[in-house]
Amino acid sequence: MSSSNEIVQQDPDAHSRYEVDWEDWLVNRGYLADGSQIDSIVWKVPSPLVLSFQSLTGAIARVFIKNVPNAQTFTITSTINMPEPSLGVGIETDDFSFRVRGNNK
Repeated sequence: MSSSNEIVQQDPDAHSRYEVDWEDWLVNRGYLADGSQIDSIVWKVPSPLVLSFQSLTGAIARVFIKNVPNAQTFTITSTINMPEPSLGVGIETDDFSFRVRGNNK
């Protein structure tokens, strides 16, 4: 899918939710038309950030992040795997990255 050039500001003490909507990507590849769903999702969250919760509902991938140090920027990546129905294994993957910066307001 690509990445966002925007840097999301997060208070270092906050516990924040982020979402990636994969619907357009799925539609453009014909997955929703044939009833396919995302097989799995993997989040890359660098240390010292903490991924405290993740979920996948339909095409919406959610992650909760905490422990973002002040004045530091980190890249978080969401990678999806799509299944091949006849093989039962993921055959197509893509990822989307965004940046989070600790900002003690």
